[in-house]
Amino acid sequence: MKFPKFESECLTDPAWGPNPNLTGDCGKPYGWVKKMAWAGGEKVWPCAYEMVRNYNMDNATINAMLVEIDLNGRSDEEVATEWLKNNKDVWKPWTTCAG
Repeated sequence: MKFPKFESECLTDPAWGPNPNLTGDCGKPYGWVKKMAWAGGEKVWPCAYEMVRNYNMDNATINAMLVEIDLNGRSDEEVATEWLKNNKDVWKPWTTCAG
């Protein structure tokens, strides 16, 4: 997948990218795009697959975390841990199968 080159306006101006209604529709300044699921996952790890299916995070939240990591130099572990600590009401329902 090819995204437009990253520019800071991508994060603030919806008209900048290909989707005139959303921000964040550009490439990352650097870093990898990672795959999160596998077609055979449901049979091997049903609870994990359910969590992936339940996962729901908007672009603004993801972009804010990526800015902290890619532009502000924070570690992905630090940013993720902080988000989990501050957003239990968001992610806890994703994990109902885990007890």
